[in-house]
Amino acid sequence: SKSLSRKVTLTNVTDKPLELSLTTQSSPGLAIQVPENVTVPPRSSTIIKIDVQVSMSATDLYAAELNARIKLS
Repeated sequence: SKSLSRKVTLTNVTDKPLELSLTTQSSPGLAIQVPENVTVPPRSSTIIKIDVQVSMSATDLYAAELNARIKLS
């Protein structure tokens, strides 16, 4: 398996705090971890960490497309 982390900046351009719930969807063999909830203050930015782990269980496959989606609501 292979792991990596990335930081993403969320920016709130409004005058009110932005409270977000984060959910993920991903292909088998791909795991995405994000914070469950994030609050971005008014006219400010917040950095979140995204952890990704790829673990292909079918070693007989030479290539596979892995897709993931992070939903902010």
